[in-house]
Amino acid sequence: MSTIRLIPKPNPIVITAQLGASSVITPAFLNNTGNTINEGAFVYVDDSEELQLAVATSELTGAGVGFVAADVPHGASASLKVSGLSQYQLEDGAPGASPGDLLFLSATDPGKLSTSPPEVAAGRVVVQVGSHMSDQVLINIRIMTAYT
Repeated sequence: MSTIRLIPKPNPIVITAQLGASSVITPAFLNNTGNTINEGAFVYVDDSEELQLAVATSELTGAGVGFVAADVPHGASASLKVSGLSQYQLEDGAPGASPGDLLFLSATDPGKLSTSPPEVAAGRVVVQVGSHMSDQVLINIRIMTAYT
């Protein structure tokens, strides 16, 4: 299954429904992964209250996801965007993505999305992240099912 990532819109416009204070989790959480977490990556907060790339392989790694709105170098902190109409679009050439498609957290490529839910398997979760609109992404994160 191909995965996709969010990228900033090249010429964002001001939208009254864009992500605002009510859709941001604060305080900021630390990136202690040893790597930069790229802008638009979906993340979760681990037991140490640090950012990790989200992946739909367990309730822990798929729950509490949001995305980072800027690159987060190792040792830096970031707040998470968790809902609303975003100033993001799918990367160019996103496989199989059409306006109206639901977007799901990938179970194979940490931090990325897919237009198909992950294959049902023990321990996996299905996390609907939002939907693809014609030129941006509506974020509405919901954990749909956890498989045991």
